[in-house]
Amino acid sequence: MPIMPAMNTQFSIGLELTRLVPLNLAASKAANLIMSLARDLQSSGSDIVIEEDLALMFGKSLIAPEIASSFRAVVVRTSSYSLTECISLNSGAGPTVNRALLAHDQPAYFATVVQCSFLASLHDRSALSTAIVHSMEKEREDAPSQHVSRAIPSQEGVFGFLRACEEQTTEFPWASLTEAVAKQLGIPDFAAVKGIPPAVLRGAMYLFPMVQRVKDDYEAVIQLQGSEGLCPLVVWAHRILGLDVLVRQPRDAYDPVRHIDETVFGRGTPKIIIEDQLDRDNALGATITLLIPATKEALFTFQPDPDEMSIDAYSKSPAKGYGKRQLEITWSHFVGSFGDQVEGKVAAIKELQLMVVGLALYIANNLYKSSHGPSPFLPSEIGITLSASEERCATESQRLLEAARLLFNDQTISGDAIKNLAALYAGSPIRDLKPPVVWKTVSEKYGYRLNWEETILQTVRNLALVLLALSHVVDLDPAAIAPLNNDISLVSGHNFSSQLHSWDGENALEIPDIAWFEVLAQLMIGHITEISGEHLDRTSLVSNRGWSLFTNTYGLADPSFMDPGYVYIRFGVPCRNGVFKHRILDAPLGPISALLDEDDADQRIFPPGNWISLTASNNPTFGSFYCGERGDTFVVSIRITMQGNELASVHRTGYRELFAGAWFVIRTQSCDHPSLRQHDKHMVPDGAMASKICDDRIALGMGNTKLIICLTAFNKVARWHALVTLAWYKIVRGMNQFRLLLRGKSTCFDCAVAQASLFAERCYVVL
Repeated sequence: MPIMPAMNTQFSIGLELTRLVPLNLAASKAANLIMSLARDLQSSGSDIVIEEDLALMFGKSLIAPEIASSFRAVVVRTSSYSLTECISLNSGAGPTVNRALLAHDQPAYFATVVQCSFLASLHDRSALSTAIVHSMEKEREDAPSQHVSRAIPSQEGVFGFLRACEEQTTEFPWASLTEAVAKQLGIPDFAAVKGIPPAVLRGAMYLFPMVQRVKDDYEAVIQLQGSEGLCPLVVWAHRILGLDVLVRQPRDAYDPVRHIDETVFGRGTPKIIIEDQLDRDNALGATITLLIPATKEALFTFQPDPDEMSIDAYSKSPAKGYGKRQLEITWSHFVGSFGDQVEGKVAAIKELQLMVVGLALYIANNLYKSSHGPSPFLPSEIGITLSASEERCATESQRLLEAARLLFNDQTISGDAIKNLAALYAGSPIRDLKPPVVWKTVSEKYGYRLNWEETILQTVRNLALVLLALSHVVDLDPAAIAPLNNDISLVSGHNFSSQLHSWDGENALEIPDIAWFEVLAQLMIGHITEISGEHLDRTSLVSNRGWSLFTNTYGLADPSFMDPGYVYIRFGVPCRNGVFKHRILDAPLGPISALLDEDDADQRIFPPGNWISLTASNNPTFGSFYCGERGDTFVVSIRITMQGNELASVHRTGYRELFAGAWFVIRTQSCDHPSLRQHDKHMVPDGAMASKICDDRIALGMGNTKLIICLTAFNKVARWHALVTLAWYKIVRGMNQFRLLLRGKSTCFDCAVAQASLFAERCYVVL
């Protein structure tokens, strides 16, 4: 009888089954390598077939040596940041980029990745992928009937490849190249990024490599009607492909024939000619035409298709200096094309800068916690509004000052100056704020229209909201280079922005726990639709363009070490076992009372006069971590289990629920007394009850007891469970009228109890 191997794990059983029934699906080493590559690409969001299809389109071009060298040097760098025990934030070259970097015998993949990285960094990926697929469809439609055409890739597949390209090459400074071109053309840098017209994009994919390969035989003329795509086209043709480019623009938009400015990029004879706003009678729209240079004979023109949708472009700026850039854009819109030539720009921007910071502090002084908004405890966005006098949402002035210095890249911003402004604004509606002196003076002196309430004040209000959100980022250093969308009007769609617009300056401003997460997500993603909807109440992380925004509950530190409502911004995309996703949700939650043990419940509630141990009796711990997948999302569950009774006592929670559970916490103040010791016993004081459980008996069954002590010392899991349970009763049961005091490690038992006794309402002390 053969000796049976030990089969005490699922792996050992699978290994034995493989031995018994071997399958040689990949018969050769080469086939194995291809299958391995296909799996890696698919896990990162790309696809081996899609990459080949796009290489046939973009891979015929040659990348300029300077760009090729710098691109390789920058994107090869990788990093990893541990998020959970099985999920990390990975950045830098992944399967798609590594394939392009290492396949020296197949330069088409490298050329494809470089060009698609650039295009995806500037454009809306969904619209760009649609335009690429439409181009392939047009080519197939024009093919002779007897021609056997390749299958057209899906828009979803192309989107995945574009996203993989961009995320794995995020560190390459495409924006700086575009801004450098804009500067040479005399275009404001905030106007440098405009989407390439679909017909021109379609034609450039064919004509740029044709002109590049046989420069003497062909040239391409691009006609634009409003500078759309001008700077990106120059970067693409000249910087990336090394082609010489001539740009012809009217010096005066109102007289485009008599005075033409010509700018040459390169040292040879330009073979790409871009004419911007020169043909007033052009009824076709933006076009690109292939010509014979000697005779100027037009061989073919790519014209707009009625079914083509425009391709939106996204201009982004790093968080550091983002506010200053927004105010410079506001100034340029105010004075028109004269920009820096108008006296007073520096002073005007400084005025608005101080107004933004002073307004943010004024708002911060009037914030109160609310449960309105998406909550993991509720099935919808129905919340319970708390009494404005109860739950103050404090923002440390020093954090606000540090965030302001980052937002405006100005270390001279004074804390005293913004406090004086906040005091000046106190009691006034934001809509009543008046234009600063310089802005009013310039308007009167030069006759510029001062659209104060409609535009400038709205920008000030939006920047104040962004500043408040940044002041709730745990570590600003990594966030300093995070790209934020330059369309700050996105913030106007936030619920809190609407509340500010109608605020009278006296009533409390209510803020939910997820508010700052939402504001930053809007600017990092470009619009809120990708994170809104039925699952925002369970979202703890979103990722876009190589960056991730997540709640501060990751790491599962003791709740006393965390600030309610704070978030992280980090470089990288969530990855688990080589699979990349762009969102993390809590799994559906378990019942809040799952940790109860009915047999000895009465022995866990202690009236006054009892001597008690301050620790949880059944030692709750974090159990096994569950992570599943659904679409582009990781679904996670954290189990809180009771020692020795796992099946009957499990509460499933998640990072978003823990984030909400900590929202209503008030921290105790430190004292100079000796720290608690684990085996010390204390007497339950008069007027108080102590409990080792958190359910209806502690929330509803304590009669008129004003002070309830939750015995959770020396166990962070017990403390987390108490916070989540009490937050659930506050929100779902509508039990608003109580305070939730969390003992810090530097507060003794007597001082924690004494501080809790100061509240007029019932107070729960979580030891």
